Amino acid sequence: MAYRMHRMKRRRGKECEFTEQGITPDYKDVKRLQKYLTPQGKILPRRRTGVSAKMQRRLATAIKRARHLACYPQILPTCESKAKRNVRPGCGYYWPANADCD
Repeated sequence: MAYRMHRMKRRRGKECEFTEQGITPDYKDVKRLQKYLTPQGKILPRRRTGVSAKMQRRLATAIKRARHLACYPQILPTCESKAKRNVRPGCGYYWPANADCD
């Protein structure tokens, strides 16, 4: 019986940070936007962040706007990609072989 009761409980979803605080995503708020990006620079999905659908659309627009205005790079290079090859195919961009990674 206890197993059945436990199974029937519904997990409560994450609350939207923007809705709770009454703010909207802004491209100038770089530190807040960075929480919604992976280390590779991709936008995290709603199911991982708990942001509402409306705010996720605004968040994506703000991140893309920040990238366009050079607040963020388009692609964040990783140490592994630098170690594997010195030249990125297709774009001709050169990474020094002994580059330090932060």
